[in-house]
Amino acid sequence: MAIASDGSGNYLTQSASGDWEPAKISVHPETGTKLVLDGGDWKPLPGEAPSAVGAFGRGVIRGGTFGFGDEIEAGGRAALQGVSSLIGGGEGQPSMGQAYDKGLAIARERNAMDMQEHPVANIAGMVAGGVGTALATRGAGPRIAAATGVNPAVGMVAANPLVRLGVGGAAAGGVAGFGEGEGLLDRLGGANTGAMLGAAVGPIAGLGVNMVNRLGGRLFRAFGGGDPNAQAERQIARALDRDNVPIDEAERRATAAGDQPVAPVDLGGRNTVNLGATAANTPGEAMQVADQFVEGRRLGRPDRLMTASDTAFGGGSGTDVAESIADRSAQRTVEATPLYKEAFGKPAGMTDAMGHIIDDPIGQTGLRRGLEIQRIENAARRARGEPEVPTTDPAIHFDDDGTPRIVGVPNMRSLDAIKRGMDSMIDAARSETTGQVQWTERLRAIDDMRKTWVRLLDQNNPEYAEARAAWGGPSARMEATQAGRTAMRTDRDIVAKRATTGPEDVRDAYRLGAGRDVSDRFSDPARASGAARLMLEDTNMQHRLASLLKPEELAAFNAVLQRETQMTAVERAVGPRSGSQTGRLLAGGADMEAGVPGPVMQGISQALGGHPLQGGLTIGRDWVVRRLGQGINPATSDALANRLFQTDPAERAALYQSLRNRLLTDQAAAERVRSFVAPVLRGFSEQAGSASSRD
Repeated sequence: MAIASDGSGNYLTQSASGDWEPAKISVHPETGTKLVLDGGDWKPLPGEAPSAVGAFGRGVIRGGTFGFGDEIEAGGRAALQGVSSLIGGGEGQPSMGQAYDKGLAIARERNAMDMQEHPVANIAGMVAGGVGTALATRGAGPRIAAATGVNPAVGMVAANPLVRLGVGGAAAGGVAGFGEGEGLLDRLGGANTGAMLGAAVGPIAGLGVNMVNRLGGRLFRAFGGGDPNAQAERQIARALDRDNVPIDEAERRATAAGDQPVAPVDLGGRNTVNLGATAANTPGEAMQVADQFVEGRRLGRPDRLMTASDTAFGGGSGTDVAESIADRSAQRTVEATPLYKEAFGKPAGMTDAMGHIIDDPIGQTGLRRGLEIQRIENAARRARGEPEVPTTDPAIHFDDDGTPRIVGVPNMRSLDAIKRGMDSMIDAARSETTGQVQWTERLRAIDDMRKTWVRLLDQNNPEYAEARAAWGGPSARMEATQAGRTAMRTDRDIVAKRATTGPEDVRDAYRLGAGRDVSDRFSDPARASGAARLMLEDTNMQHRLASLLKPEELAAFNAVLQRETQMTAVERAVGPRSGSQTGRLLAGGADMEAGVPGPVMQGISQALGGHPLQGGLTIGRDWVVRRLGQGINPATSDALANRLFQTDPAERAALYQSLRNRLLTDQAAAERVRSFVAPVLRGFSEQAGSASSRD
């Protein structure tokens, strides 16, 4: 890239076509370094990048301190901040823990820049630092053996140059591997790997074994292990790899989720979920991000599930059912009222078949109930100030106790009252919970008589049949909607019959009521996920759904249930409020102990009081060791949380592209280091040979 200044503090970049354009400039939030956008990557401006001499010098420090140079520098910043807080009162100033975290981030960012801009000079510096440290400690083992009076044979073995180089390489490699790690488990693993590699290469590479392990650590972190964003991306990529989920597959799953609040933590496997849980339970910003992520998805679950239910059933949530019933009621009133008026004005007629039913006790009971319904309806009309419906019938006389008797040919309204009375006898047997008629042998016989009576009335009065159809159609749909509201609690065979037989409009009404039953189960955020899992896994529920929905509708609805069930499992694993609070309380306590200046200030006080060794032990035991053992560094946890719990589709896509870029960058960096390490090892092999001959 060609870049130039216009003399007034502004910069220009030259494009591929040769045109000069204003450069995009940014400032690194930690180091304050000015950066320029070059081909999609941010690089230091000319004059801002580290010099080769500076990269070499900082490499010497890191090599000479076994990889603890970053921590030592950050610790110095923390100590200065503690002293500054004591002098200035501490109000409004960052804590020592915050100063340590920021100092560590700055040091590691600068290290990454050194390796990017001047890898050869930086590595050469680390080699020189490691050699210097090894030379300074050379011969310590035999002197310790002699001073402690160990077995002479052991002393002879220890005096062997190759053994000394191997033991020294193992020790140096172990310390360097520990210093290069992050978190207790990572550091212990680095120490183990470093020790084994050091013991093997020590006799060959001599005093440069510290550098070999340092290079191994750099290879693992691929230039910039101190950058929390880079560390987070590497850990996500490693978790996906352990879950056997390629980045392309994770991205495909994210794309399939669309605008649903699916996060990268959902799209891997158990290792990815565990990584998210570790970050979520690390005190700091990550814990807050995880809590907001979990609570936001939990509170939004009812809406997502009810929307899926409405899509599958054609409605049901909200006011759909109430509006449908109100519409059907208005429809039957408008359409059937004039037809009934015309039918009731016709002569009823009487046949022997009708006489058999009228004379039967059930017919008499139907008449009494029907006339009672007419009387109640008229009383309500009078109360509303509406005109009454004439119910007087010369063919009906009443006994002293109010029992009606037919003494002639009743009019059509009275004959309809018998039908309405038998209807009420059937309705009285409906269950209050399921809305289903509790059929008995006697009740089935009554229903058979009712149907026969209706057929006789229709034959004698065609206008009555037409009016009854106009009233019965909307009524049947209203009844089906009400029955559907208990569909998910009704015997699955009954649901199958109602959902697959009868007029299509009545079946649709039943489906609408069933949609209300399903959506009602998702209304409570605390129970929505359990209801979704039950509906997905319960065999009877799936049979009911299969009767109510088309195959493609059921498949789509089940996919939503499956996704929400899996999301809930992830939320329970990563939620800071889930499970036992003990682990989080311990982590919080350790974080407070690591962040406050108490142990550090106590150690400084002891050192100033004439006990420097005791002060150093206090700081090392009560602050450094605890800080190193916390697990994932808080800065890395924050970076992980901002990636793993991201639900925005654009941000998810950007993450997977960033993961690909990170892998490519790491591979290129590893190749650069390999090309430099080979000649260095050959040189140290020769040095080790000459050193062995002199010893």
